[in-house]
Amino acid sequence: MNTITEKKTFALNEDSLPSYDSVLLRLLEVFQDDQVDVDEVIDLVSRDPGLVFEILKKINSSYYSLTEKIADIFEAVMHLGIYEVYSITNTLLARKAFATLGASNELNIRWFWRHSVSSAVIAEYICGGDMCMKPSAYSAALLHDAGLPVLISSVPGKARLRVQSRFESEVLRIEEESQLYGASHDEVGAQLLTHWGFPSTIIEAIRCHHSSLAGQHPLDLIRLHATVRVANCMAHYLYKPELGFDFV
Repeated sequence: MNTITEKKTFALNEDSLPSYDSVLLRLLEVFQDDQVDVDEVIDLVSRDPGLVFEILKKINSSYYSLTEKIADIFEAVMHLGIYEVYSITNTLLARKAFATLGASNELNIRWFWRHSVSSAVIAEYICGGDMCMKPSAYSAALLHDAGLPVLISSVPGKARLRVQSRFESEVLRIEEESQLYGASHDEVGAQLLTHWGFPSTIIEAIRCHHSSLAGQHPLDLIRLHATVRVANCMAHYLYKPELGFDFV
């Protein structure tokens, strides 16, 4: 007798998801403007004591070697620059959002976070002086694997996915995720960012960061998609050069 294997499906449980602070989403909107409103940036970051602490810690670090300590958030933003403030905000809020999901023993959160931040920094570098694209590229690269901890934490007791293993290619990883969970992390990541209210270009760049864009798309999405794919590949290669670029 033939056995028909039912295809698994993955349903995103929005009630169990971490929230993503509206401060970042508003900052992302502000950074899309040709003329960034510095006063609004300062007003937004001032609403979060944790964010203010991170910004002041950064500006007073040995990296900047200031002769006098800065305690005023306005002065700190002026010294750092508004894009650096955005990067700090994005990284802090992402870390907060994944703190709970990353507690699963099945995910090496240190590896996950190192790869995510490395991808974001590389994407930022690829953008060069394009200040309009940098915020979106940093966000998309930082969050491109956001679906991975969601997948792993969604089914307690599920047979462990070899997230710490190194497959011959990312294609094999996607296939195993789809078989085990009913969806792959790129698909779930896109669902998650849709739930959080991110712009459609970032959502689509994450949805397709392991595949090509099908059909015709605006130039800004094509550029963002390419940037995230290259950044992801280089971040993997950075820590495992023996894999070669064919891995991704």
